[in-house]
Amino acid sequence: MEEITFEICLHTDDLRIAHYIAKQLQKNVAKQVAKFGGEEQSEDTVKIVCLIWRYECLPLWKVFERAQLEAQKFGVAIKETYLSGTLNENLFARETQHFLKCRKIEKT
Repeated sequence: MEEITFEICLHTDDLRIAHYIAKQLQKNVAKQVAKFGGEEQSEDTVKIVCLIWRYECLPLWKVFERAQLEAQKFGVAIKETYLSGTLNENLFARETQHFLKCRKIEKT
């Protein structure tokens, strides 16, 4: 199974928040199917990098919603997300269905 990368960009310059959220995701969401870490991105953005190797077992919307919940504890918003890698058609449909219910998605 191919690995995917899901990046969650936070609207803060505090890398400690990204590290805290990454730890919470590892502990409460992913366990043995992913690895999480925090990185600086720009002056006002840090990101949580999620390397997921068993994504069929871990819906991305669960990762996103838990990260959003943890970020809210610090008064921080999620600025944007990025996904790289290949999802098979069924998993893509599962993820898209959830995100379309929650957000306006624009084509780029």
